[in-house]
Amino acid sequence: MQEPQAPALTKLAQDVLAQMQEQTQPLSVTEIMDLLTQNLQRKFHDSAVRYALAELIEAGKLFDRTETTDERSIRAADRKIRNIRAKLYSIQNPVPPRTELEAVPGSILHDSFGVPWSKKKAKAKEDILLEEVDVVSIPTLSMAGSPVIDMLIEKIVAERTKEIVQELEKAQTELARLKDFLKSAL
Repeated sequence: MQEPQAPALTKLAQDVLAQMQEQTQPLSVTEIMDLLTQNLQRKFHDSAVRYALAELIEAGKLFDRTETTDERSIRAADRKIRNIRAKLYSIQNPVPPRTELEAVPGSILHDSFGVPWSKKKAKAKEDILLEEVDVVSIPTLSMAGSPVIDMLIEKIVAERTKEIVQELEKAQTELARLKDFLKSAL
């Protein structure tokens, strides 16, 4: 009687395994993605890479663990990083400690939250929001040269203006009455 065979690895899992066999340092998902991009000249989505990693772990060909605070500090070049600690993957069991800053050329840990909010950032955001934009109005076919529509708009605006002026006059009269009342109370 034959033993059941383990399911074959997907192509991406095979590629990940081939790349990981050349590594001396454990790598995070982001670093594995950068390594695959550099060596295979193709970008991979992190969910596809995570699926391939899970497949390799299930097959017992890859091992993982959560990085320590010291390893995180090494990967961040001794900068303070607020992100959660990453999983490190390796073909060795137990996963060896991370000792190098840049295990994959060009892949350095950075703080995705940026620097804490500051007045300088607020000003920069305000400058972006207040940027002038030229608006070009292009008349549509239905509105171009229609004197009836123009007359109706002018009439509506005139009526609404008249209503607003009346409300303003009422408010001014009430304000004057309140001022007189306050003067007499003092």
